[in-house]
Amino acid sequence: TKRTGTAHVLRDVVAFANAQGGTIFVGASAAETRPIHGVEEPDTAADDLRAEIAAQVAPAVSATVEPVVSDGKTVLLVSVAEGAEKPHALAPGAILVRRGAETDAATRDE
Repeated sequence: TKRTGTAHVLRDVVAFANAQGGTIFVGASAAETRPIHGVEEPDTAADDLRAEIAAQVAPAVSATVEPVVSDGKTVLLVSVAEGAEKPHALAPGAILVRRGAETDAATRDE
């Protein structure tokens, strides 16, 4: 899909850390009617995602990435804890927040 790579996941990680935390399912659609796509090479993808979170999110966030099987496909379950040192930013300095079910850039007041 057009949402491949880690950029969208990293945006959501930062937004969840700046809120009350949350869970991201990589390889599954939010739409119930769409089939689960899964993740190719889930162990490698999980390691790469952990490395990208550590390298691009500051200050560091508490996030776990684990492969789980759903409908015979492997997806990555990314659990993000609420950040202790808010605001968290995505390199090169984007501060992101959650507004409902969407991730968006924070306003000056936020």
